[in-house]
Amino acid sequence: MRPPYLEGQGLSAFQFNLTNLMNLSQLSITIGLLYFKSNDLKDCLFTSIQQLTTFLASAAFTLAHIERLTVVFSPLWMHPHHDVWHMAKWLSEFDVWEQLDETISHCRSTAELRVTLILKMRLDELTQMLEVKKEWQESMRGKFPMLEKRGALTLDMVSHSQARIQ
Repeated sequence: MRPPYLEGQGLSAFQFNLTNLMNLSQLSITIGLLYFKSNDLKDCLFTSIQQLTTFLASAAFTLAHIERLTVVFSPLWMHPHHDVWHMAKWLSEFDVWEQLDETISHCRSTAELRVTLILKMRLDELTQMLEVKKEWQESMRGKFPMLEKRGALTLDMVSHSQARIQ
């Protein structure tokens, strides 16, 4: 069975019009990356980033006034025994991040926009979580040159079963 996103189903960009939300100060978006094999993950992430950049570009007026944008990436493999140790590294290798950096940076806010990208995975041990967080931060370095130059990017890790790791 092929995942729905490979069939072009369920991927229409978010249609909510944010222009009426003039006092919006924070926006948080969670992207579930449902995949069956590693090749699917690339397609799913690419499509999700395209949809996200389309949405952000269409909401540029509203985003120009927000102070914080949080995007949570939650890879969900459909096989329970998948090794997720190197998920952060795999995600960083996909050529989609600069497009997101450019889109967010062009929606530069009148307030100082802070962007947090969170990798959300199921990890039960604190040591695992700390290692994956470190790998996420190290492997994503340089992927968002505009946001990094402004000091506006935070990369974080959270587990489905734990609170965010500081």
